[in-house]
Amino acid sequence: MKKERIEVYFNRDEYNMNIASLEQNIKKIILCLEAVEQIMGVKELKPIKEIEDYIISKSGFDNIEMSAKLLNIDTAYYFLTQNLQKINLDVIEWIEGVPSTKEEILLQVKEKNTTYLSNDLYNDYRVLEKATSILNELSNPTYINAVTKDYMGKYSLNALSLQNMNTR
Repeated sequence: MKKERIEVYFNRDEYNMNIASLEQNIKKIILCLEAVEQIMGVKELKPIKEIEDYIISKSGFDNIEMSAKLLNIDTAYYFLTQNLQKINLDVIEWIEGVPSTKEEILLQVKEKNTTYLSNDLYNDYRVLEKATSILNELSNPTYINAVTKDYMGKYSLNALSLQNMNTR
């Protein structure tokens, strides 16, 4: 029987930063698609070399910056040179032509930011869970103070202490 994993801590701040980074990646892809479409007339990602060859063939000049400026696509070209290599396509799936972060990547991010109780503490956790449930049934929560621990770490009930708590 496989033990269930017990979540101890979830690092929401780190998780949100990771998700924001993945969302930025999507935005960057969409902007790159728009820039390629502005330059080449097709809305698909292309290698920068292919885009440069296309620009040079349209202008007839060998200087890519001058060619882009002449064709009035220098802003789109500059954006692609700065961002095309920075996008991460490994985390992307395309749904009806729209980029989206893969579900498995989102799950990995959640797992990475979640701390689980170690397996060697699982049985003790379950015992303590039962103990707290039973202790919560006490008619007076201060009666827990009648439970004492000896020098060996063993617990016992001090009946006199319990009786004295009841007579106050």
